Amino acid sequence: MNPVDEQGLSVSRFLVSPRVLLFIFNGQEILLIKGSEKKKIWPGYYNGIGGHIEIGEDAGEATIRELREETGIDNLGLYLCGTIINEGENNRGILLMVYKGEYSGKTITSSEEGKLEWKNIYELQGLPLVEDIPALLPVVFAHRLGEKPFSGKSYYDGNGKLII
Repeated sequence: MNPVDEQGLSVSRFLVSPRVLLFIFNGQEILLIKGSEKKKIWPGYYNGIGGHIEIGEDAGEATIRELREETGIDNLGLYLCGTIINEGENNRGILLMVYKGEYSGKTITSSEEGKLEWKNIYELQGLPLVEDIPALLPVVFAHRLGEKPFSGKSYYDGNGKLII
């Protein structure tokens, strides 16, 4: 039997697309990216840094690449603080690996993905945030290095409301 076949991969099972989401803090400030109006998803909305894990990368390599591409920050200690399964349709979803880091500098470089902005974690109300960010941020902000990573799931109910 082919070693790949032995893994039990099948389109009839739940399949996920792996992504990383990075939250960078400086004290009570968080670095958010306001998505470019040209983006297909979440244009004009604030989100953490991140994106898809590319073929040939592991999650750690993807965090380093996404951080460099979207912020210009090259060397930052990040750690995995949690995972979330976003359930989609047709047995497909997203495995979101959530990372956290502290950055004491202020030098950042925006990219074509959007404009980077430092925001006070307690003053985000009223900002156009990606839908799951208000539920995620308090958990990530409170998480400390060495603690057990959290896990969760999200899905849309029959009325299109996000349930986390």
